[in-house]
Amino acid sequence: MSLIQQITDKYGGTYSEEAKKSSSYQSGTISFHPQKGLLMVDGSKLSINIAATGGASSVAELYRITLFLDKDYGQRLELHPKSGSSRFFLSIFGKKETTTSGKALAKYRFKGTERLINALKNDADFNGLILDEEAYIMLTKRHPDKVILRPAYGIRDVDHLERLMAILKEIENHITRH
Repeated sequence: MSLIQQITDKYGGTYSEEAKKSSSYQSGTISFHPQKGLLMVDGSKLSINIAATGGASSVAELYRITLFLDKDYGQRLELHPKSGSSRFFLSIFGKKETTTSGKALAKYRFKGTERLINALKNDADFNGLILDEEAYIMLTKRHPDKVILRPAYGIRDVDHLERLMAILKEIENHITRH
């Protein structure tokens, strides 16, 4: 049973998958197996997608977890891990952070609506959740009613997926609270 199917079963959501497809390339055959889950978690609609690949080329499987907002709140957010060189520079010349919030801020680059960013930076729960993750999170003008999270290195298990969903819920709470 796939990870997406496990989580949709746990939350009473709907799971769908397309038939396996394959394409032949000069380097070999690559197979595709798109899967999607829709579920409700504490009143929020979430979608989890993956286009699972396999075959001749080992390709990173990119999960996409989307939290649907009920409207455009006029907020924007881009959150992504800082580059290795930025972290190195901060480790030498920056001040040493000992709090969870400080460590998370040193690890991630925030862009977007200042009020939302400040609220997230000061939220101990959010910082505790995001600290051990490598994820890209976006709420853009192109999709103003969707908060999209893409884990950089996939999802290990159902507990890890629930942790990523909790990150999205924390962001949603800050967006809808104001």
